[in-house]
Amino acid sequence: MKKVENQQKNSTIKVEFAVDVNKKTTKTEKDILFLLTTEYLTIKQVAVKRGCSIQNIYKIVSSLKSKGVLNKTFFKVENSEGYIQPKQKIQPNQQIRLHGQQFRINILYVDHRYKEILKKSNYLEIDGNTIKLNRDSVEIYSNTSFFADNPQKATARSMEYWTKMIRRLENDLNLILLKPRSQNIKIVKSGEYAEINNELAKECHKKTEKIRIYTNDDGKLWFMIDNSFNLHEMETVHTETSQPDIENILKHFNDIRDHDPPTMSEIMMIIKDLSTQHQEMILINKETASGLNSLVEYMRSQLPKDYVDITPKEKPDYFG
Repeated sequence: MKKVENQQKNSTIKVEFAVDVNKKTTKTEKDILFLLTTEYLTIKQVAVKRGCSIQNIYKIVSSLKSKGVLNKTFFKVENSEGYIQPKQKIQPNQQIRLHGQQFRINILYVDHRYKEILKKSNYLEIDGNTIKLNRDSVEIYSNTSFFADNPQKATARSMEYWTKMIRRLENDLNLILLKPRSQNIKIVKSGEYAEINNELAKECHKKTEKIRIYTNDDGKLWFMIDNSFNLHEMETVHTETSQPDIENILKHFNDIRDHDPPTMSEIMMIIKDLSTQHQEMILINKETASGLNSLVEYMRSQLPKDYVDITPKEKPDYFG
């Protein structure tokens, strides 16, 4: 095995990489490795699932550790990456970046070992993320970005990552944080969604202009133009509504791209033209009415002097 240093945003993470798992492990060892690192089963659960003794599973685990495939906290040692979040090369279609998430997780079970850890330090840094340890809870402050072609996929990638991260914390800190049907995880901040390489952001950067928009209801910042990491981002940053906000904005921008609607100045010109046409029609109607009145008066003046108006003045009380 060799030590490799992996750089991620100013932080260096040292990890021991293993030799190829397929060449170093048997089929049984691969199965046990999968159950421990992908299905997140305990030693006892693996033994029950495999129909063998706990001691037998421990022997296989020891073998996996000796081969450098499994670390002491039952996390698989990757061959290509030194951290949970894979290195991401932004693809042309991956225009959405999710970042800045925050979580608070109430601890479901804790033993004396966690209390000893807490005495030494209550802050950890894993994959660049800050973990704050409390007596009854764990707080996670994300410094990891998730790229995708839409907000839903970026969210799904983040959930997959955080599930692995929480499992890692359980093993490292001797805690239980995840349990089926438990409602002990609170999303303090849903994250900030940004469209990268946004044209409006590029234009603002050229003119050194800033755009900040605040909500009417709670006065919080919800929209901004930013140039973090030189990505020219249009961001929605509200702690609760950032995802629906970016979806609505993208819907609006895509409508402009797809249908090329008139601009506000063009709409104002159209309204002005319609108003002018309406005024002209009113003037024409007045002139027409005046002309018709003149014609009626002229025709009345041409009637003979002995003309008697035979138009009935009152409605008859019978017909026939």
